[in-house]
Amino acid sequence: MRKEKIMRFFLAAVLAISMLAMPLTTASTGTESFPDASSSSGAASSPDVSSSSEAASSPDVSSSSGAAFSPDVSFSSGAASSPNVSSSSGAASSPDVSSSSGAASSSGASSSSETVSSDVSSSSGSADTASAATAADTVNLAQGKGNDAFTLEMEGAGTDLDPATKDTTIREKEESILNRLTDGYYGSGEILDGNWNGSGMRSHYYEAYRQIDRAITLDLGQLSHIESLSFHMQEGLGWGISAPSMVTYFLSEDGVTFHRVGRVSRFDAVKDEDPDHYYSVVENGKEVNCQSYYFTLDGLNYNARYVKVAFELTGTWAFADELEVRGTAAPSDTAETLPDTPGTDYEVVNKYAWTDQARGIQHEALAYAGHWFSSAGGALQTSQKTVEELLPMVGYVDEEGNITDKFFESVTFLSHGYTPNLDTPDDDTDYHNLIYVSSTMTSNPNAAQMCATAEDWQTYLDFLFHYGEGTGTAYNLDALNEAVALVKEATGDADYKVGVKIAFYPPILCQDAFGTLPGGTHSLNFADSDTNPAQQALADRMEASRWYLDTVIREFKAKGYENLRLDGFYWYDEVMHYDVDPLVLETVQGVTDYVHSLENGAYQIYWIPFYQSSGFRAWKTFGFDYAIMQPNYAFDANASEQRIADTAALCKKYGLGIEMEFGGINDKYISQFRSYLTQGADDKLAYQNNSLIAWYTGTWGIAETSQNVSGTRYIYDAMHDFFSGIPTEMEKPVKNLAAAGTLTLEADNVKNTEEFNKLLQALPKLVDGNEKAGAWNDSYVKINANHAQGPFTLTADLGGIGQVERVALGSVSNPGWGIGAPDSVSYSVSQDGQTWKELGTVTYAQAEISPGSANGFETVEYVLKLDAAEKARYIRAEFGHGLDASKDPAAPYTWLGVDEFTVNGTAPLASGEGIASMGTITLESGNVLNSESFANLQNVASVLLNNGVLQTGSWANQNTLNGDYIGVLQTVATEPFTLQISFDTVAEVQALGVDYLAWVSAGIGAPDKVTYSASLDGKSWTELGTVAQADARRYEAIATGMDAYHFVLETGAPVRVKYLKAEFERGFNTDKNTKFGWVAFDEFTVEGALTSEQPAPVFNEVDSATGIRVAAGLDTVPAGAHLKVEPVDAGDAAYASVARAFRNENVDLAAFDISLLLDGGTVQPRGVLNVAFPLPQGFDAAKTQLYHVSPEGEKELLTAKTADGLLNAELTHLSLYVLAQPKAGAESGGSSSSAPSGGTSSSSADTSSSSGTPSGGAGGASSGTAAPAPGMPQTGDAFPLVWVTVAAAACVVLLAVLAWKKNRETRA
Repeated sequence: MRKEKIMRFFLAAVLAISMLAMPLTTASTGTESFPDASSSSGAASSPDVSSSSEAASSPDVSSSSGAAFSPDVSFSSGAASSPNVSSSSGAASSPDVSSSSGAASSSGASSSSETVSSDVSSSSGSADTASAATAADTVNLAQGKGNDAFTLEMEGAGTDLDPATKDTTIREKEESILNRLTDGYYGSGEILDGNWNGSGMRSHYYEAYRQIDRAITLDLGQLSHIESLSFHMQEGLGWGISAPSMVTYFLSEDGVTFHRVGRVSRFDAVKDEDPDHYYSVVENGKEVNCQSYYFTLDGLNYNARYVKVAFELTGTWAFADELEVRGTAAPSDTAETLPDTPGTDYEVVNKYAWTDQARGIQHEALAYAGHWFSSAGGALQTSQKTVEELLPMVGYVDEEGNITDKFFESVTFLSHGYTPNLDTPDDDTDYHNLIYVSSTMTSNPNAAQMCATAEDWQTYLDFLFHYGEGTGTAYNLDALNEAVALVKEATGDADYKVGVKIAFYPPILCQDAFGTLPGGTHSLNFADSDTNPAQQALADRMEASRWYLDTVIREFKAKGYENLRLDGFYWYDEVMHYDVDPLVLETVQGVTDYVHSLENGAYQIYWIPFYQSSGFRAWKTFGFDYAIMQPNYAFDANASEQRIADTAALCKKYGLGIEMEFGGINDKYISQFRSYLTQGADDKLAYQNNSLIAWYTGTWGIAETSQNVSGTRYIYDAMHDFFSGIPTEMEKPVKNLAAAGTLTLEADNVKNTEEFNKLLQALPKLVDGNEKAGAWNDSYVKINANHAQGPFTLTADLGGIGQVERVALGSVSNPGWGIGAPDSVSYSVSQDGQTWKELGTVTYAQAEISPGSANGFETVEYVLKLDAAEKARYIRAEFGHGLDASKDPAAPYTWLGVDEFTVNGTAPLASGEGIASMGTITLESGNVLNSESFANLQNVASVLLNNGVLQTGSWANQNTLNGDYIGVLQTVATEPFTLQISFDTVAEVQALGVDYLAWVSAGIGAPDKVTYSASLDGKSWTELGTVAQADARRYEAIATGMDAYHFVLETGAPVRVKYLKAEFERGFNTDKNTKFGWVAFDEFTVEGALTSEQPAPVFNEVDSATGIRVAAGLDTVPAGAHLKVEPVDAGDAAYASVARAFRNENVDLAAFDISLLLDGGTVQPRGVLNVAFPLPQGFDAAKTQLYHVSPEGEKELLTAKTADGLLNAELTHLSLYVLAQPKAGAESGGSSSSAPSGGTSSSSADTSSSSGTPSGGAGGASSGTAAPAPGMPQTGDAFPLVWVTVAAAACVVLLAVLAWKKNRETRA
C-alpha cells in the first residue's frame, strides 16, 4: 500500500508538471493593461498661475522705457505661480471616526466640548463627519445633496472666464460643483493634483475664484432640527488660497427670510490636525503647504429647512470640501425661535462717490515717482518727476508744449513699492518692499528682512522732497510746484493751486525690526506674535504711522510751496489682509482717525482697492473719506469689456469712484483704454460726469501721449475731453499708407518736359498730410494744360503687399479762375505692377465737395470705400483736367490742382511664405539663467518661428503656443543667441531672415546685427553673411509703438544647405546706454526650394574590380578606413556559408565579402551606408534579390532598389552579401518562406520598405513583430510539447503497473 501511495503521488506530480508546461494558448497577445497612473493628461492648472490682474505680460516695466506698472496693478492678493504638480495622491483618507484626530473641537458662537461618533463607517476618502456634534442620534443632513439642492450667490458678476480652463465662466463652473460640499469626501490638500474638471484631487473640491464673496444656500428638503454647522475650508497661501476672515451662517424656514445664527472668524476656526488632510511641497527651497480649518458653529437649537453659509474672499481663491449640517430630519418641539438678526453689514447707497466727499475734486492724477525694477531685470532704478513730465498733467498743452488750458487740479504722489536696501549699499539689485507682498512674505520666516524699515520710510520722503537739491533742476514736488507756476502764468489765474496727496505706507504686519524712531525708546515691532502681543504690535504700528504723517506735513510746510496745497494722503496697499492680519481693522481705523484729527480736520485720506479687493465694501468702516476701485480690465487676461460695467455697478452700489487705466503705448492697452472712456458717457454707465475718477496712466503715459510718441497724441486729447465732460470716441487718426511708399506720375501728352519734371519733384506734397483748404496759394500740385495733358496716372508703390480699404484723391475747383476738378477719378490695384484690378470710378457728382477758404473755391475729394479689403502693392488713380462745358466744344480747364493722395488700410508686412515650415527650429543661448523658463521658450519657438505668422504686433500671450512672439528676458537668458533651422533633405536657399520686434518704450529692441551661416551636416558651418540693423527691412508702426525689423540676407546664387543658423545679441539702447532688456522675434523665413536629395557623402569609395560603391555621410565611417571587396567563389572558405544558405534553391549567385579596413583590421560603420551593387552579367533587375548570409549559413532577404543597372541598399553592417536570381525556368528562390524570422518577406527588388535596412544583427532588418516576454511560453513552442508527451507516456506506464499490481493482489 505504501508503494502504491508513492506511485500515486508520483503520478499526480507528473500530471501537475505536465499541466504547468502546457502552452498558454489563451494568453492575451496585447500589452498588459495597467491603471492610468497619470489620468490627468494636461498640465495641472494651478489655482493662481495668472489670476492676479497685476501682471500683464507686457514688458512695460522694462529698463528701456521705464513704464513701470504701478502698485495699482501689482496686486498683493496672494497670487503666486505654483509648479505643475503632477503627482497623483489617490483618494484622500477621511477623518478617522474612531480616532481623536478626526473629531475637531468646535468653535464659533457657542462652544461645545462634546466629541462626535460618526453614524457612517469611514472608507477611503470619505467620512460622514469631521466636526463635533451634539448628540449621538444626530446625522449629517447635508450628506448626499446634489447640485439641484443648492443656490449660489456672489457679489461679483462672475462673467470672467475660469482661469484654469478658460472655457466657462466663473459662475457657471461653481454652480456645477456645489455637490462636492456634500459628498462626504475630505480631500488630502493636494489641490494642484489635476484640475477642477478632471480626475485628480482638485476635482473633489469646491473652488471659488475672486468675485468678492459667496453665499451658498442648501435646501434640506424638509423642516429639520439643526444643532451644529461646520464648513471645512483650505488655506494654501503660497498658491493664493486663503481661508476667509469670517464665515457667517444663516437659517431660514421658507428660503426667503434668513436669520443670522452665528459667525466663526478665521482666527477662531479650528485647525484640522489630521495628517491625511495636509499637503506640503518644497518650492524654490521653501515649504509651501495647504492645510484645512473647521469653521464650526455648535450649540444650535433651531428648526429650519434652508442653510446659508456666507464668506468673503480674502485672497485670490477659496477652497472647501465639505459642509456639514448636524441634526435630525424632523423639527423639534423644543427648538428656539430663529433670531432677529441683520443679513448684511455693508451700506448700499446706489450712487457713485462724488465731489462732496473729496472737497470739490473730481479727477485725481496718479504720479509715480520712486525706486522701481524693470521687468527685464537688472538694477533698481528711479523715476523722478521733472517739470517737463508734470506740465502736461496739470496743464493742457499742444504738441509743441504750449499751455492752452488747465488740466488735473489734484495729484497723488506715490512710489512703485520699493526702496533700496541700505544694508547692502554695494548691491543695486537688493531692495525692501514698502507693502506686504503675500506671494513672498506669507509663511516666510525671513519675511521681516524683506520689509521696509524706518530708514526706508525716510529714504522715500527724502526722495520726494529733496531729490536733486543743489543741482539747479527741480524734481518731484519741487517740479510740480514749478509746473503749476507755468500754468498760472499761461492762464492768467494768479490764485491757482493744485492739491497734493502723498502715499501712506501701512506698517507691514510681519515687520518685527522696524527700527527706533527719533525720540523713541525701542525698535518697533508690528508683528502680532507670542512674544509681541497684539496690544503692543498695534501700539508700535500707530507710533510709526503718526511719525510718518507728521513728517510729511512738516516737510511740506518747510518747503513753502506757493502753488501747491497738501490735501491729505493715499492708503497705498490695495487690499486688506484679513486672512493673515488680525489687527487690520484696528490699524486702518487708527491711521484714518489720526489723519482726521490733525489741524482740525485739514487733511483727508482715501483708498484705491483693486477689483473686488478684500474689504472694498467696508471702505467707510475703515474711516476713509472716499474710495475708488480699479476695474483692472486692462491687465486681467481673463476679463472682457464687461468688467468695466461690472465694476461700475459695484462702485455705484457701494458708493465708490472708478479708476481709468491706461496700461501703456500698445494697441491692446489703447483699445481697452478707449472702452474705459467711451463707457463712461452719460447715456452708458454715466460715471464720466457723476463719479470721482482716479487716473492710472503708468509712469509716463500722460507725458508721452502729449508729445505724440508713436502717434498717440489723440489719446492725450481724449483724456482732456473726458476730463472736461465732453463725450469722446478716442478715434485714432487714419494712417496714409501712400506716405510710406513711392509716388510716380505719368501723362499721356507731355508738352513741356522741364515743367513736367518740376511736377514730379513736387509729388511728395500729395502725401505730406497737409490737406489744402481750397486756396490757390496753398501748395497744391498744379498741372497746367499747356505743359501736360491727361489722362494722368498717379501710382503709389507701397513697397510690399498690404490691405487696401479706402482710397481718395483731393482736388480744387474755381471755374472763374480756370481751375477745374476732374470729371472723374478711376482707381485700380495690382500686386505685381503688371496685372491690374479695377476698384471703381468716382465722378465729380459723387465726390465729397466743401466750400473752400477763399471765395469761389471748393474742395473736391474723390473717395472710394471698398466693401472688402484688397491685397495690393500698387494703387493707381487715373484722371484728367476737368472739362469746361461752357465752351463749344467742351475744352479742358487750364489748371488742375491735386491735393492729398490717400490710401488707407493695413500696411505691407513681411511674408512668411517659403520653405521654413518644412524645417525644424531650435533656439539656444550661450548663457541660460533660468533653465525652466528657457526650456519653455525653446518648446514654443519650435512651433511659432516657422508657422508663417509674423508682424502681428500682438504681444498678448507671448511665449505661449497661443501667441505670436518669443520674448527672451535678460533674467532668463543672455547672448549669444542662436536660432537654427534644419531640413530633412537639401534645400537650395536664395534668401533667409529672422524677423524681430522693436518696441522701444517697452524695453524691446532689435539686434544691432544678425549673422547667418549654413551647413550640410550641422557640424561644419560656412558663414553666409551679416545683416546690420541699418540694412534690415524696417516695417514701421505694425502696431502702436511697435516696429518690425526683418534681417533678410539674399544669397545671390542658390546655396545648398541642410542647416541654417542665425546668431545675434540683444540690441543696444542708446537712450539708456545699455542693452535692451528684451529681444523678441516671431519668424525665421527661408526662400528657396526643398529638394529630395541628401548632402553629398563624405565617404565614397568604389571597388575597381567589382564596381561596388560604398558611400556614407560624415562620421559614419571611421577616418582612414578603406573599402575592401572580395568576390566569393566556389572553393573559398566563405562559399560554404553561401552554399548552405541556398542549398535547396535553384538560383544564380554572385557573392561578395565586403569590409572596411583600418590599421590592419576591419571596422564596422557607425551608421547607415549607401551600397550600390552593379548587376552581374545575365542578371535581371526585376528578379535579382539581395541577401545577407551569416557565417552559419543563415540568409536574410534585404530591401533594395534598382536604378541605372545598380542594386542600391542601405546597410548598417558589412560582411557577406549575395545577389541571387532564379535560374532560367526555375521557380523564384526569393519566397517569403526562405526568409529568416524577423526579415522582410518581400520578393520584389523594387520595394522601398525601410524594414529592409539591417539593424542590430549581421545585416538583419528589424521586424515589426514584438518579441515575446522572457519566460512566457508561446503557442507552438516545441519544448512544452515534449513535456506533455513524456508526461502522458509516464502516466500510461504507471497506470499499467498499478493495474497489474492490483490484479496480482486480487488473485492472491
